[in-house]
Amino acid sequence: MQVSAKVQAGQISNDSEILLSNYSIAVLLPCYNEEAAIAKTVVEFSKAMPSSTIYVFDNNSTDQTLQVAENSGAVVCSEFHQGKGNVVRRMFADIEADIYVMADGDATYDASKAAEMVKLLENTFRAVNIGLVNEVALMCDRLKIDTWEVIDAAATKPFGFMPFYPGPGLGGHCIPID
Repeated sequence: MQVSAKVQAGQISNDSEILLSNYSIAVLLPCYNEEAAIAKTVVEFSKAMPSSTIYVFDNNSTDQTLQVAENSGAVVCSEFHQGKGNVVRRMFADIEADIYVMADGDATYDASKAAEMVKLLENTFRAVNIGLVNEVALMCDRLKIDTWEVIDAAATKPFGFMPFYPGPGLGGHCIPID
């Protein structure tokens, strides 16, 4: 049984909140006249990824899409240039996040599957970076360079830095277990 099915069945808790607490996640929902389904969509994504921010981008709806989305807890925005391409460009121009999840506002997509995919992304990111830092540690050892000094020096540079340390990468969810 997949993790999402076990979560839905109440057999295990959804640990996406623990795994993704260090990342900003934006759920982007472009909408046009989705009043009937937007509340369900916002609530399902909020439950599946509680640490995320749900954004509903309305594209000139003639129904109550914006009001229903806002009442459901979403951050609502508007794009007045008609067309989904215009909405998608606006979403990515306006919203800053580490991870983006885009779905439709009509409850087409299973939010728990999206949460599972984001968790797999995070697991892969950690596994790759732990493997890389272990290789760097091997090179440092052969060159008689202190690995920890290299990591500390990298932290002083003016670019985004996320430290990973040599080791087995066990504990937490560094290695995918599901």
